[in-house]
Amino acid sequence: MKKVILNFLDALATNIKTIVLALVISVITWFAISFQLFPDVIMNVEKVPVTATPSDYADMIENNLELSGEFNAMVTARIQGKRYDVVKPRPEDFIAYLDLSDVKEPGEHTVKVVVEPVADGVKYDILNDNITKKINVIQTAEITLDVIPVADDIAVIEGMQIDYDNLDVYPRTVRLSGEKSLIDKVERAVAKAVYAEVLPATADDINGELVLYDKNDKIVSHTDIYVNNRDFKVRVPVFKQRTIPVKVQIDAPSNFNLDSLLSRLRVDPEELTISAPDSSIDYYDNIVELSLNELTLADLQGGVVKEFELPPAYTNMTGKNYALLTFDDVDDYGSMVFEVEVSDENFSTRNPQPGYEVKYITRQISVKVAGPSSVVHSMSAADFRATVDLLGIELSEGTRAIGVNFRIAGTDAEAWVVGEYKINIETVKIEKEE
Repeated sequence: MKKVILNFLDALATNIKTIVLALVISVITWFAISFQLFPDVIMNVEKVPVTATPSDYADMIENNLELSGEFNAMVTARIQGKRYDVVKPRPEDFIAYLDLSDVKEPGEHTVKVVVEPVADGVKYDILNDNITKKINVIQTAEITLDVIPVADDIAVIEGMQIDYDNLDVYPRTVRLSGEKSLIDKVERAVAKAVYAEVLPATADDINGELVLYDKNDKIVSHTDIYVNNRDFKVRVPVFKQRTIPVKVQIDAPSNFNLDSLLSRLRVDPEELTISAPDSSIDYYDNIVELSLNELTLADLQGGVVKEFELPPAYTNMTGKNYALLTFDDVDDYGSMVFEVEVSDENFSTRNPQPGYEVKYITRQISVKVAGPSSVVHSMSAADFRATVDLLGIELSEGTRAIGVNFRIAGTDAEAWVVGEYKINIETVKIEKEE
């Protein structure tokens, strides 16, 4: 038996080349016969990604239609061709996309998947005519809303208040886009100021949380709505309020009897409610100023209107912007005009400048006086005194018109000069002696 096995192995070693050659010839023969008898093959190429581009379709653009959410899908490309034309196809050799040409309204649709070769002139067929995908299509909309600032949950320090009428927000608008059914619910957009501490003064950049409301003042969730901005800054103006009396200050010569007018004066309104952004309001007095030389007989009888002048950032909360000054028991008041001679006896020059001499060119001025009739009619031109003040005036040789201040001589005067006056003067330069 051993001898038989050894003889077989010797024969096999002798004929191994013949056996290998026979096998190679058999394989080649099989391939040749296969190409002749079965020239076409069908192959599957898996994991070809499918794209969806609604913007390529006019009907979807016109009707604002989009796919709901991101679309992710893969298909298997099934191809048929000659064995020698189909050589190791890959997924990237194909494109697959949704045919959305029949989609014209929102809802669920079953659409065809088109599979095409990337390269031109391929010599095989694609057998993917019946591949479909289900998609959900939504209709989109876009609106721009004014953002309303609110500060209902902001606390301020004691004595201060929030000026809710002047809240502001930046940016002032917000653009919303998304599914039309959601956008249609939104009625208004609010930036809600969020501040954990107590606000001591006006703040310009408090963070504002965007809140959307429907027409019933219910909150609309905007997790599925695209918002072009979520970073809002709310300006919260804070003020202090105070009611103060309206005071009248009459600018009059030092020898004028102010009590003779103030005892007859009535002010409307008598007090004013104002607000300020800080505590400076605690030290503020509202004063209406009136120059005595502005007060005419007609003003005494009909009243004087003076505008309230408040510091910057102060607010008049009463709505009354003017004070009406009226005078009681002035029926016995009258006015007269006096011709006053201009002379060195009744005119004086203040703050003369070295090196110049001032001469009066005007010789007479018509001066109007108002006051109690008994006082006015007892006066004469000799009762007037005038002052020409050169303070702050740069002199040069020549003539010029300059203001002059009149007053009535004596103490506790009850009449006053009405109006403003000027006289002509000549300035002469004084030559220095050698």
